[in-house]
Amino acid sequence: MRAFLAAIAAFVITIGVASSLQAHHGWSNYDASQKVTVKSPVLKLNYENPHASVVLSYKNADWTFVLAPVSRMESRGAKMEMITVGKTISVTGYPDKNGAKEMRVEYITIDGADIQLR
Repeated sequence: MRAFLAAIAAFVITIGVASSLQAHHGWSNYDASQKVTVKSPVLKLNYENPHASVVLSYKNADWTFVLAPVSRMESRGAKMEMITVGKTISVTGYPDKNGAKEMRVEYITIDGADIQLR
């Protein structure tokens, strides 16, 4: 019975670790040689860890822009109440290397204030 419970515990831990790693992918997925700036109204906001994100319109499609962790956003002055759906913001970052409609954001401009996220 102990061996069975140990096996179940190991399985649950393995699944949890794998899920965390998948959700927090590395930055090597993004092409740092292609710096892009996009200005658009916010279509959707996800202000939670491991990284906040916004959905903006870019190239006639909805793209996800991966921001910094919430604690870094807050400490650098990018508070949740500043980024609302419908508000126009500007982001500068790097597109996904594999063609996904996603970018890693280095800078965000809100109400004329440039905030470095990385």
